[in-house]
Amino acid sequence: MFTVAAHAGIWRIGPPVRTIAPMGNGPTRAQPLMLITPVRRLWAVWLRLSWPPAEHVWPVRTITKRPLDRLRFIHFAHWGLLTRMPPRGGRRLPRPYIVFQTNFNGDANAYIDAFAILIPSRMRLLYQGAFGFPGPRRRGPLRRFVLGGAEPEPHFYCAYPDASVKMILSGLAVEEALEELRRAARAGNDAAFATRWSRFLVKHGNDL
Repeated sequence: MFTVAAHAGIWRIGPPVRTIAPMGNGPTRAQPLMLITPVRRLWAVWLRLSWPPAEHVWPVRTITKRPLDRLRFIHFAHWGLLTRMPPRGGRRLPRPYIVFQTNFNGDANAYIDAFAILIPSRMRLLYQGAFGFPGPRRRGPLRRFVLGGAEPEPHFYCAYPDASVKMILSGLAVEEALEELRRAARAGNDAAFATRWSRFLVKHGNDL
C-alpha cells in the first residue's frame, strides 16, 4: 500500500446521478466518500514516482496542497495505491487500484465540482491512467465516475460531528488569539490590553 495524504468542502443535463447519504451513529455535518479505482499498471509506476515529492518536497507539496487548503469543507483527504491484497505480503492484484478516502461537509456533487474547477490538472495527474476516467471538464460524466464507483463506508470517525471545517478552523484561531490575550492580561498593562482586545475583536469577530 503506497499512500499520500492531505489534511485540513452543476452544470449537467441528463438523468440524475446517485448521491451519498450522510452516515454515522447520529447527526453529523461531515460525510464520507471512498472511491476504489482500477488503473493501468504503467500508471501505477507514475504514481509511485510522483507521490513522494508531492508529500515530502516542500515546493511541490505547497503547490499541490494549497488549492486543497482553500477548499474549507474537507476534513480529511487521502490517496493510496493498492497493488497487493492484503497490502503487506499478499498476492499481486491483476491491476493496481487508487484508493481515495475523504470526509467533507456539504453535497457530494459540489465537492466533485470543486475539485474539477480548482485543480483539474492535478486530477489528471492522479486519474488520467484510470479506466473510464472522463476527465475533469465534463462534470456529469465525472460525477457518475466518482459516485458510481464509490464504495459504502461502514464506519468513519469525526472528532467534532457538530462542527464544519470552517467552524473548527475559527475555533482554533480564536483559541490561539485568546492565549495571546491571557499573556497580555498577566502583564498588567491596562492600556496595552485594551489595544490588544480591540484588535482581537476586529480580527476575530466573525469567528466568534
